[in-house]
Amino acid sequence: MVKELEKRIIHAEKLASIGQLAASVVHEINNPMTAVATYADALLQRSRLTPGANPADQEKLRKILESSHRILRFTRDLVSYARPAQDRPERVALNAVVDMAVGFCEHVVSQARVTVHREYAGDVPPLAAVRANLVQVFVNLITNACHAMAPGGAVHLVTAQEGQEAVVRVRDTGTGIEPRNLPRIFEPFFTTKPEGRGTGLGLSICQGIVENHGGRLSVESTVGQGTTFTVRLPLAVD
Repeated sequence: MVKELEKRIIHAEKLASIGQLAASVVHEINNPMTAVATYADALLQRSRLTPGANPADQEKLRKILESSHRILRFTRDLVSYARPAQDRPERVALNAVVDMAVGFCEHVVSQARVTVHREYAGDVPPLAAVRANLVQVFVNLITNACHAMAPGGAVHLVTAQEGQEAVVRVRDTGTGIEPRNLPRIFEPFFTTKPEGRGTGLGLSICQGIVENHGGRLSVESTVGQGTTFTVRLPLAVD
């Protein structure tokens, strides 16, 4: 109990320090980087319409645009991690929230060439939740599942009611997570993705959102067989 309390205090201190850092630097980074991205995109579009334009120059502009968007994504994730949610909870249907997340992930699913299987319970009572935040959780989990699989893999989305909790399991048929990495999977800035594919904040953000809803986020994984993330959320109290 004492160790768990110490962990929560350390996590709160990290949030506070990251929040101060985000507040002081994100604005200063975003303004010039947005200008870089906008001008690079305009120059790239003009170059593509110019007969005889140098393909090497177009590739350089494309890399500038890609790198600036990567920095902007990082600052957005940093702010999301450090900023407490301001929205008020409402009664939401769990299956509809998961379906909305699947809709936002259509491009990722198509690009990864995987399939999504829905196995929804038909009688899960509503939750008291911030809809957009829960959608963000499932978008992140589905995206991670897609990135963990080779073409031909499958994402299984299972919803259920277990006692007074609504449960969602996001299971993939991917490579799995190495046992040495499992204890660190929810740590801020820890990622097993290749450079440029993630900031290492996604799962930390998901865990924070789920815990703010009074729930739990856990993971089970077997190397070579796949990974299952389980989200448990309390049902709405009438």
